[in-house]
Parts: sequence; structure tokens; C-alpha cells
Amino acid sequence: MAPNVPVTETPSNTAFPRFALSPWGSFARSIHSPAPAQLADQVDRLGGLNEWIGTAGVRLEYAFTPRLAVITGLQYSNKGRLQGTIRSSPEVNTDYAVSGSYLEVPLSMKYEFPQAGKTFYVRSGVLVQFNARAGSDRVVMHDHGLKEMSTLALSSSSVGVALDLGAGVRFRLGRGIGLFIEPSYQYALSPVVKNAAFDRLPYNPRIHSFGLGTGLTFQFGSR
Repeated sequence: MAPNVPVTETPSNTAFPRFALSPWGSFARSIHSPAPAQLADQVDRLGGLNEWIGTAGVRLEYAFTPRLAVITGLQYSNKGRLQGTIRSSPEVNTDYAVSGSYLEVPLSMKYEFPQAGKTFYVRSGVLVQFNARAGSDRVVMHDHGLKEMSTLALSSSSVGVALDLGAGVRFRLGRGIGLFIEPSYQYALSPVVKNAAFDRLPYNPRIHSFGLGTGLTFQFGSR
């Protein structure tokens, strides 16, 4: 009978942090599509379009493997206000008072490419968007010929979705701590005003933006 040989267990080389928490912020350029220039002969005043905007929030990541993770979190974003009046005809004009402020929940997948002292990554997913200033954001349509006025107050329950793409690099600052820099692109899959009763709006753009963000990453939960 062969003698019993003791087995020595070796530490796993596949241990990695399962969770990451990232406070972050960004500056971006917001663009409304179609462009307001197409309505130049109808616009009395339509300020705040195509302005520099910003986003701040916290991301939470869960890693399935050392390279693949899912991202969620909560962020506050200013997409650029829509403020002014558009005259559709001598009898009809529409007043806009929309702040462009949203509470957003990101849902995306992330893939990493580790290098010495840093990690490159790409991510893709969507942003679920809620109006942040419910009640104060509104659109009013005036039909002077019929002597009618219709008012729509944008509610916080009005949900929009935007495509969210990003790529970046994370630099290691210490054990479990990193600094990342990330260019990103977002494109709204739904217009600013999401209400079937107001489908005759003279201007109801979709917003897309290019941004540059940075933040800290705290990794924990290795196993």
C-alpha cells in the first residue's frame, strides 16, 4: 500500500476584488438634435442649448471575472436647459421651461485590459433617466385662434433611456485604490418630452453629449 502523502494547498492565483465603489464627475458638451438653427425663423428665444454640462455621482461595480464587471449606481446630470418660445404659426406658440436636469441610473457591462500599474477598459450600456425637477419643468402650448392653452408638467416618473458608451484608463494609487480618466458618449433614445398627448410639439429634440470624466475607485471584497 502506498504511503499517505500530505497535500499542501497553494493560494489561488485567481483571487480578485469583487466590488468597487467609484465617486466621480465629468464635464460634457450637450447637443440637441435636430439643431435649433432649423427653427431660426420661428424662435423668439431658446436659450441654454448646446451648452457645457456636467454629471456627478457614484458607481458600484461587481466583477464576475478579473476582466468582466457589471456597473450600476446613481448620478445627477445637467443635459442643457430648453428655455424660450417657438411660434408654429401666427395663432400658435409654445413656451418651454425645461431645466435638462436628470437623475440617472447606469446599467452597463465593463471589460478590462490590465497592464503594469494601470488598467485600460471599455464599457457599454444604458442610462435610465428621471426628471430631477418634477413640477417646475413644463411646456405650455397656446392656440390663440381657438383660445386654448395646454400645459404639460414633466413628472419624475417620466422615464427616458439613453445609450451610454465609455472607454478609459485606471491608474493604481495604492492597494485597492485607483484614479480613472474616461471619455464617454451618451445618446438619448427618447425625446425630451415623453408624452403622447404632446406629439404636436414644434420642437422635441433628443440630446446627445460627449464627456470627459474622472474619479476614484475603491476596490474590496477579494476572494
